[in-house]
Amino acid sequence: ALRDSGETRELVLTGVRYSRADMCQVLEALSVSDALRVLDLSGADLDDETLLDVADLVRHSKSLARLDLSGNDVAPEVAEELGNALHAHPSMRTLILRDVDLRDDGTEALLGALTPAGCTLHKLVLSDNGITDQGCAMVAGFARKNTELTTVIAGGNALPRDVAASIAASCERNIARIGYNPASRPASMVAS
Repeated sequence: ALRDSGETRELVLTGVRYSRADMCQVLEALSVSDALRVLDLSGADLDDETLLDVADLVRHSKSLARLDLSGNDVAPEVAEELGNALHAHPSMRTLILRDVDLRDDGTEALLGALTPAGCTLHKLVLSDNGITDQGCAMVAGFARKNTELTTVIAGGNALPRDVAASIAASCERNIARIGYNPASRPASMVAS
């Protein structure tokens, strides 16, 4: 049985494909960690049930700051649960959902649940998700309302220039409000 001392700060399982039972053991062991800051499960080919277990881990974690689920197919129902888990997460700063086949319905589910009030995300990556201009407009609305968001990366989607400009302006406004030192923090980036 897998055990975690509670001191694991970063777990990167990029491209590692565990069985559902094995991944459940990993997530269960991580659930006792008060130190876990980074969880990278990109390319792990997780099924919906396991992704819902990840959302549950996020919901109960107080220390997780960065989550990468890139390359896993995220159904709209999973996106909504992930948004609910992240909604008022006290330490989450970076969510990376690159190439998860989110599309517009998944984007709407995620952002609908992940309301800006209480959201602590600084960086949101939604690249290569088949999001149309309608979904990109939802991302722009979310960026406009979220006062913490400083970086949105949405390349590989149907991102119109005016929407990209709106997202960039929202991120720049937040950077100025928060008072980031440009020498220590890259400016917002909206990839089109």
